[in-house]
Amino acid sequence: MYATLSDLLKDLFGFNLPLPIQTFGLMMGLAFAGAFMTSVNELKRREKLGFLKSTISKIWINKKSTTVETLTAIITWAFIGFKMLEAALDYDALVQNPQEFILSTKGSILGLLAGAAYGYYTVYSADKKLADKTPKEIERIMFPHNHMWNILFIAAITGILGAKIFHNLENIDELMADPINSLVSFSGLTFYGGLIVAAASVIYYAKKNHIDPIHLSDAIAPGLMLAYGIGRIGCHLSGDGDWGVVNSAYMSNGAGEMMKAVPGFFEANILPNFSDYYANEFGGLANVRAIYFEGWSFLPDWFWGFNYHNNVIKAGVQMTNCTGSHCYMLPNPVFPTALYEAIVCILLFVGLWVFRAKFIKPGTLISFYMIINGIERFTIEKIRVNTTYSIGGFHPTQAQLISTSMVIVGALMFYYFYTRKTEKLETGE
Repeated sequence: MYATLSDLLKDLFGFNLPLPIQTFGLMMGLAFAGAFMTSVNELKRREKLGFLKSTISKIWINKKSTTVETLTAIITWAFIGFKMLEAALDYDALVQNPQEFILSTKGSILGLLAGAAYGYYTVYSADKKLADKTPKEIERIMFPHNHMWNILFIAAITGILGAKIFHNLENIDELMADPINSLVSFSGLTFYGGLIVAAASVIYYAKKNHIDPIHLSDAIAPGLMLAYGIGRIGCHLSGDGDWGVVNSAYMSNGAGEMMKAVPGFFEANILPNFSDYYANEFGGLANVRAIYFEGWSFLPDWFWGFNYHNNVIKAGVQMTNCTGSHCYMLPNPVFPTALYEAIVCILLFVGLWVFRAKFIKPGTLISFYMIINGIERFTIEKIRVNTTYSIGGFHPTQAQLISTSMVIVGALMFYYFYTRKTEKLETGE
């Protein structure tokens, strides 16, 4: 697996270019970019059709910076200078663990002072240009797609916050064992937690800025599916723990290569040989799930059983003849569920994007998205490793509870919006 972009480049092209870019973070960035571009495109289409209207907002021009704005610029650039100069002087520390480096107190005092000075200079020079100008309030026409940068920023911040909150609620034991790492690590993000919190925040912003939240939700629905699919590629490439249960039809030769295994081999050999790992990981050997499933032969064995060698969370057992900070792999191949979700969700995005104009009535597209997203997630949870709850004899995961609610609410919403009487609308490709 590829914990960093450098690992991926080395495997593909054979050269080592140390870069402080984690694969999961890179794919998250691409996910947000994909959602942004598709949402802007769809908002513009709906604006041309007259579904979404422009608004008038008032802004001040030629107005000098306030004390708060000046302090914000100074503090921001001071932090950048504090970290950047230290990063240049100790680049290896940044590359080894960029997340830890950024969140640590490690930095350069000289860089801090230089950054603070530059921050003050940017404000001072900008205000100096306004010395002979009179502040005035003007009106500005704003279309919904002009708000997408703000919406993206709000969704990113609140989405990551919600994802961390829901993950830690689902894994209280991890939080209690290592609270700092659990709170600041970019691994361990629950998609539905991020979706719920981000959705609430974006809807609030839309109403505050007089944007129809129903049409806005329809416009961003395909982008949400695309972002989820791209994000799952990051989960798979980095090996962040979003994998499935053991597929006992396969075994690893110790070097990351898959081989077929006979029925019962996992239970008779792998499980007892790695009993400590499985007991610690699953709270007891009785809780270890294994499914014997030989996949279609026209696909490679690793598509059905993958041991996530060199995974970013250092899960599993130590690899032989491996150097570096990511030398662990799972003792037995598991279903690469993140890869399955990436493929399915990107295909679902294509379907939503191609047929988006067919969802004429407002609210039906976001409702349909909720239904298919819920079905997809509920299904994949059947073979995923996740915390389960005991409810009336059933043992659902948090994701299954939320996805079931999404399907039900989505179906009710679809019926309501589809049967609601609206003015005749035009369609557009």
